[in-house]
Amino acid sequence: MIANALVLAGDPIEPRGPLGHVGPADAPDRFALVRRIGGGGMGVVYEAHDRATDSRIALKTLAHGESRFLANLKREFRLVQSVLHPNLVRLGGLFQSAGGWFFTMELIEGCGYLTWVCGGGALVVESTACSTTAPAEAAAVTSHAAEPAAGPALVRLLRTLPQLGGALLALHAEGLIHRDVKPSNVLVTGEGRAVLIDFGLVRPALGESRSWTRAGTPAYMAPEQADGSALTPAADCYAVGVMLYRALSGRLPFVGTPADLLLQKRTWSPVAPSLLAAGIPPGLEALCLRLLSPEPAERPTAGEIAAWPPGAAVRAVPASRPTRFVGRVRELERIRGAFDAAGGSPAVVVVGGESGLGKTALLREATRWLPAERTLVLRGRCFEREVAAYPGIDMIVDALAEHLRKLDDRAAYFAPRYLSALCQIFPALAAIPAFADSEAPACGGRSHEMRLRAAAAFHELFARVATRYQLVIAIDDAQWLTEASLVFLRSLLAAEDPVPLVVLLAARGPDLGPLAPWLDALACPMVRIALGPLSPAESLALLRDHLAGRDDTELATLAHDSAGHPYLLRELTLATGERTRSGELRVDDVLRDRASHLAPLERTVLDLVCAAAAPVARCVVGAAAGIGSGELSAVTATLVRQRWAVSSSDDGAIGPAHDRVRAALRAALDEPARRGLARRLAEALEAHAGADVESLALQWSLAGDLPRAAGFARLAGDRAMEKLAFERAAELYHLALRGTSRDVERAAILTALADALAAAGRGPDAAATYLRAAGVLDGPADDDLVLRAADQLIRSGRVADGKQLLVRVLDRLDIRLPGSPAAAVRMVIFRRLALGLRGVIPRAVSREPRRSVLRRIDACWVVGDLLGSLDPLRATALHLQGLSLALDAGDPHRLARSLCIDAALTAQPGRPKRRMAAARLAQAERICTQVGSPQLDGYLALGAGFFHLLMSELDDAQRHFDRAEATFEDCPGACWEIGFAREFALWTLAYRGHLPELGQRLTAAVALCTARGDRLGAFKLLSGPSRVAVLARDEPDRLLDACRMQPLGLAPEEHSFLAFCALFGQVNTLLYLGRAAEALAALDAARPTIRSLHILYCQFHRIELAYLRGRTALACASECAPAGHAPLVAITRASVRALRCERVASADALAAVLDASLALLAGSRARAVAGLIDGAHRLAAAGHGGFANAVRWQVRNVLDRDPGADIDTAWRGVVRPDRLAHSLAPLPVY
Repeated sequence: MIANALVLAGDPIEPRGPLGHVGPADAPDRFALVRRIGGGGMGVVYEAHDRATDSRIALKTLAHGESRFLANLKREFRLVQSVLHPNLVRLGGLFQSAGGWFFTMELIEGCGYLTWVCGGGALVVESTACSTTAPAEAAAVTSHAAEPAAGPALVRLLRTLPQLGGALLALHAEGLIHRDVKPSNVLVTGEGRAVLIDFGLVRPALGESRSWTRAGTPAYMAPEQADGSALTPAADCYAVGVMLYRALSGRLPFVGTPADLLLQKRTWSPVAPSLLAAGIPPGLEALCLRLLSPEPAERPTAGEIAAWPPGAAVRAVPASRPTRFVGRVRELERIRGAFDAAGGSPAVVVVGGESGLGKTALLREATRWLPAERTLVLRGRCFEREVAAYPGIDMIVDALAEHLRKLDDRAAYFAPRYLSALCQIFPALAAIPAFADSEAPACGGRSHEMRLRAAAAFHELFARVATRYQLVIAIDDAQWLTEASLVFLRSLLAAEDPVPLVVLLAARGPDLGPLAPWLDALACPMVRIALGPLSPAESLALLRDHLAGRDDTELATLAHDSAGHPYLLRELTLATGERTRSGELRVDDVLRDRASHLAPLERTVLDLVCAAAAPVARCVVGAAAGIGSGELSAVTATLVRQRWAVSSSDDGAIGPAHDRVRAALRAALDEPARRGLARRLAEALEAHAGADVESLALQWSLAGDLPRAAGFARLAGDRAMEKLAFERAAELYHLALRGTSRDVERAAILTALADALAAAGRGPDAAATYLRAAGVLDGPADDDLVLRAADQLIRSGRVADGKQLLVRVLDRLDIRLPGSPAAAVRMVIFRRLALGLRGVIPRAVSREPRRSVLRRIDACWVVGDLLGSLDPLRATALHLQGLSLALDAGDPHRLARSLCIDAALTAQPGRPKRRMAAARLAQAERICTQVGSPQLDGYLALGAGFFHLLMSELDDAQRHFDRAEATFEDCPGACWEIGFAREFALWTLAYRGHLPELGQRLTAAVALCTARGDRLGAFKLLSGPSRVAVLARDEPDRLLDACRMQPLGLAPEEHSFLAFCALFGQVNTLLYLGRAAEALAALDAARPTIRSLHILYCQFHRIELAYLRGRTALACASECAPAGHAPLVAITRASVRALRCERVASADALAAVLDASLALLAGSRARAVAGLIDGAHRLAAAGHGGFANAVRWQVRNVLDRDPGADIDTAWRGVVRPDRLAHSLAPLPVY
């Protein structure tokens, strides 16, 4: 039934299966059905083309929809899938599609056993009887004459009989009984390979139900099987005896109804075959008759059949069943202790040790005792030369996707937000039907932003899975995890919102690569286990499992020789020859010695597998070896059986069973031989329709053909960028460079490499690579690359170097950058006057502006953006020059962009310039509407956000900044714009007092900057108003460290705008720490710097600085004696006057708070309370909920008065509310 896939002709495919509910139309899309080639009581078999492996296979479907038959199909697959032998049909994968179940198997091209042995003849009628069928109703077995085996037929018989015995021996070694051995279930290929098929009635030898003991084909049933007695492997041997008798004599030993057959088999002896046919060897006849003995104990075993004729050299095929786990008691206790201690929290277990010590086996044993119904264990593995974009994680997601597919519609519960971003990286998730209907925001692009969004979706997906299961992630060879993979693991274990799961990592050192610092930075509990050799007692116990029946003295010698090394110990048990060397044993030597006993073809295939960059499709190996699929299947089964290789049933890939196998056999070859094998594989892989370009790149590089590898490497790098695997893309572009010599191509690859490095957060490396690419080119492209290099240097903290590059570009374009702050002020005044005289109506142009003009406009724009956070005055001068150029050029896109930013610049003085700024914004909006560009929509929202922020209209500012961020996320290359919108959205959240949301968004934003290597971005986030979220978590030391300018390559005396940011961050943190005197001293020392920056032209900064100085003075007053109050009171009163001069609601409210605090200092407690409550109310009305909440907390907790509003909800989660309130609204109370 299982592999009748070998008949030479098949039926045409029908639209539905004739035997039940599942037919060819229901088959998974992966398979293209060719023809129907067989059917049985439980299923139909088709020949099919597997698109995933580009190979011909047999596909079996379930012929019935009832649960009983589904259970049979799944049982048939699971019982036998792990049993590998050259003479057993190889099973593939189990699939569910369109409500039906299918599994794949090897396609055997040949004929039935008796047809092959006897050369033709009619076969007997064989019916499958079950215990539910009455004997009188069962079909009678009659005998039809067939040619007995003689001459050549006898030779064929003697050639295939040991193969059949070997197949049964493999099943019996696993504790399984076939129960339906008969000629039609043994197929023979043209090369004479006998294959046992149809495992539909396979059952374990123990524990079977009586309802199944009488299933089978009556003519071939052992008597104990026919009468329902308990079965042993001897039942299969009896069936072999019937087949042998049939082949020798040309007839069956017994005929009649099932009841007659049972009686005859119990009481009669069959006629000797030699009486029915001549020329039968006596020994063979004796074997046949012994096999037909009614007593199971008297029959020869499958091992004896496999060794026929006596004395023949039979190649041992080691059992594939895993041995009992031995030892490692303390290690298991530590792992189980980690599970127990984790509870609802995450935990990490790292098992380290050299290769072959049993790390993988230990992790498997550690999860075996977990309750199966409530536990989901997802396993992954990394490879040294990994093809996957996210090593280890790819396999984890594939395993999860496979599990979720089985849940049907219930899987929809697990669909996360930003699912499309996650599917862009892990396509296996997109194949889950329930996810196809999930609502998910559209995502696109190739930015680091997208990968962080995908990581957030990854976290949400696994968090939802963890609500239903005890979740375990196990990754083998974790030392090859990449930075890209660790991003996703980090998202699961982040301290802010960890997923309750246990991560098991097996790694071999000492070099753990990116994993080492990742482990050091973990916030969750971690257990490290250093795995050593087995003890002598454990080694001996393991040997007893491997070599049952051997003398303990011999085993003790082997245990001593292995030095407790499990892999060496296993190799010693598998070694085929006598040991010819003495002294210390090495694993590699034992492996090479055992490999020397392989047949030439087996060794060739194994060498090819070891020469591959990663596990490779079987059809590719076959093509490289020059053999057909049938022969390759036999060789593969032998290599897997002997533990040289592992073969995947899902994708048809084959790889070394252990990395020690690859290392040992590759080391035995010289370099030309290794490259020759790699070239054969590369050529076969390139001819393979489903070849992956990354595999081709790696394989050609191993073959030493770098020019040929380069083209594939560049394509693979592009695909890795699409999957947001930036680090992997960089490695592939490096490989492409090694094989590329033409300047134009090298410049393109260098640019792509720099983009990948920039996205991976390696700013200095990206900058250097952009400059390398610029050195190859000349002209406009050169300027663009230099500007990109400057951007990366500035972001990564090398500000001075970045500014030098900006000046270099501006000089080439004849754009003058002011040499000093005073010169910048003069240039800004001049540009403003010129714009006032000219107006902002664009010039009507009759032709396209020259490219040189557009280049100058773009340079002003880019350099102005980059300088905006460093030197606002010079940035403003460049933006104004760009606006003038855009007005003259008449380019609508560039003009609208400049007007959006000019609206923000115009609004800096505050209310007096509101009308002019609003007009600029309205003009920009009209042009944006005409052009219809999403990027311009983003700039418009950004300009509107700044306009409302500078007008202290914080609710509107927040809305526009969030809209700008969302708009730019869908615009390629808008990294700077997204960061800017996000930074100022956090400002508004801080001023509005939304601490919980601010904390979450600030953590994500800082994490993004850290991942991208954007030290400048992280500095601005932590030194700006959003710093309050860090103080709410009581992390002042982190803020003080973040506000240091030295890591950015700048000294405060350089009068950078960053010094202003650092000052604000430092002073606010010192106030939180109760060090007000230091804070005031820092403010006084910075007054010259602040004046030189000319930033007080901006009303927003004037208000912020006036209130900061006033509250710092009040904090000092609360820390000193009354004798020192006078100068502090004077400072505070000056701040009150400055705030009231601004004529802005928020400034008036802050002035009221300071004035009320002065009243408290003067002893007017009632007036102070009334003033503070009024000030808090006015602050809240102006949108400044952050300061309002601090004032209300002080009123309630310090002055013991009702503030008139709830504060607990707003400040839930604040660790030290007393310190936070004192830093934002200090009260001089003793």
